[in-house]
Amino acid sequence: MKIPIDKEYELTSDAHNFIISRKRIAQEGEFKGQEVSSQIGFYTTLSSALMGVLKHKLRDSTATNLKMLLDESRAFYEHLQKLSNENDNSFKKGK
Repeated sequence: MKIPIDKEYELTSDAHNFIISRKRIAQEGEFKGQEVSSQIGFYTTLSSALMGVLKHKLRDSTATNLKMLLDESRAFYEHLQKLSNENDNSFKKGK
């Protein structure tokens, strides 16, 4: 399984975990200037994995007040809902 969550994060899995990876451009080393992916969390449930992404996104936030931070949180939940609805529609259409 390999499911993009947004342009920065993706969800994969193995036999025991849901794995959250973060994509970024390497700033130094052998892969400087190239997109690299690093695993940032291993979770036993899908909901805990998605909460892990939310925590990372909020910790990296540039919000300067609580309202901005809550707005970012709501926007992420809406994004997840949209992804879920798109997948439901694809399933119903037999894709």
